Amino acid sequence: MVGLETMAKPVHVLVLGQSNVANHGKPKGSSDFGRAYHDGSFHPLVDPLPGGTGKEGTVWTRVAPLLRDRLQLSDFVVSLLAQGGTSVGDWSTGGKCFEAMRAAIPKIAECPVPVTHVLYHQGERDTLLETDTASYVAQFSKLHEEVQKTFQVPWIVCRVSYRMGVTSADVIAAQDEIIRSTPGCIAGPNTDQFGSDYRYDDTHFNEKGVNAFAAELAETIAAVVGAQPGNA
Repeated sequence: MVGLETMAKPVHVLVLGQSNVANHGKPKGSSDFGRAYHDGSFHPLVDPLPGGTGKEGTVWTRVAPLLRDRLQLSDFVVSLLAQGGTSVGDWSTGGKCFEAMRAAIPKIAECPVPVTHVLYHQGERDTLLETDTASYVAQFSKLHEEVQKTFQVPWIVCRVSYRMGVTSADVIAAQDEIIRSTPGCIAGPNTDQFGSDYRYDDTHFNEKGVNAFAAELAETIAAVVGAQPGNA
């Protein structure tokens, strides 16, 4: 909520998904406000962030100062578990990301700044795999159920399927269904709107894309925070 007169509570975002919320954007960035939390320790918010694949930039070093300015946050923390090139199946029961996430969650739960939101941005791989809507929803539900055992917090679910200029109506329909039917899931940015001029290889975000995505993410997170008790 814009125009808060009192300092908002800290925000800690647990990030799950693919490369465009990990370290695969360009160029690298940094923020003197905010911290990354990984493997039981805090780290500066300087790309590339620990916990995700890639060696380039993230949206999070851009989101942090935007949220500071909008919300007067006391702190911003990001726990990054995003992995490039992964499908929703990889994030579901038995998948490689599911198991890695489950192993990481206990330490994240010990963070002095509790997790307040989960951000899910994933779908590009499933465009390639031609995953159907029902399968995507079913596999996501297992991920959601597992995370909710530890973190009963809102999920910001992005609409995303754009890969090499191709999008998937089935994947977007699945994400819309998740937002509509899963308690606590809130619509995040639809990054399919960011076409080839926002991407350096027609998939991963360039500076224009990272900045545009960051602006929409900050707006979404600010709206969610502003609507929660104690922040109005």
